[in-house]
Amino acid sequence: MTEADLDKLVSQADSDDPAAQSVLRDALSTVDDPDILLRLAERHYGSDGALLVLLRAVQLVPTNADALASLAESYAIQDDCRSARELAEHALRLNGLNVLARYVLLVCEEDTSSKLTIADEILAIEPTYYSAIRAKAEALVALGRKGDGMSLLLHYIEAREHDRDSTSQEIAAAKATLRHLANE
Repeated sequence: MTEADLDKLVSQADSDDPAAQSVLRDALSTVDDPDILLRLAERHYGSDGALLVLLRAVQLVPTNADALASLAESYAIQDDCRSARELAEHALRLNGLNVLARYVLLVCEEDTSSKLTIADEILAIEPTYYSAIRAKAEALVALGRKGDGMSLLLHYIEAREHDRDSTSQEIAAAKATLRHLANE
């Protein structure tokens, strides 16, 4: 089965059709290349099909920190933070510099001070990780450091406006947050 064939099956499995998900599981059981699986999961980011693909990738290579972190992210997207945390922590035991695993912990963290600490850890590894910049800005504001948070959020907006991978929705949301904070 080709990667293009698998791609179609992943798309079909995203329709919440149990039969399509079963067909995808069967097809994935024949795939032995985790790189193909990670590419498929990236193309179908956040979907039910991607979750099935990532489960297979982790089954093939349980010590692949990137696959574990991606699977953790899929669980976080589905609001299963317990599973997401477990997988992210496991990924970090394998690779302490895995930014995605740290980001999953950040997303699932409820304590604002802890969110700030995790955001700082991410930014120490990857200073341009925009989602961590935004999360840090929001944590600073929540902790009563409005000026610091707004300044960092403005930096986030400026950086995103020059990033080709940014969407206008992301930038608009950040600008709306900045306007809301300015009016408080």
